Amino acid sequence: YERRGQQAEALRAFEAAARYAPNLPEARLRLAETRRALGRVAESVPEYEAAVALDPALGDAWVGGAQALVALGRTADARQWITRAR
Repeated sequence: YERRGQQAEALRAFEAAARYAPNLPEARLRLAETRRALGRVAESVPEYEAAVALDPALGDAWVGGAQALVALGRTADARQWITRAR
């Protein structure tokens, strides 16, 4: 969906995936990325948090979460987030 520019459809698909498989970190990550791409940055942060809680080795979730926090002007939180990722 995302590669074809169909982000609204991707959002619905990833929301469904996260609902049906809430313990799948990749589903939470893709939902977070899609929300952020659609400008729903504040809504992406809890999904990034869920993704790293489920799989602390998921580097894209750590990076995306930090970027989302910076975009929200939460630089201190972003620094703490990065510190936790190390």
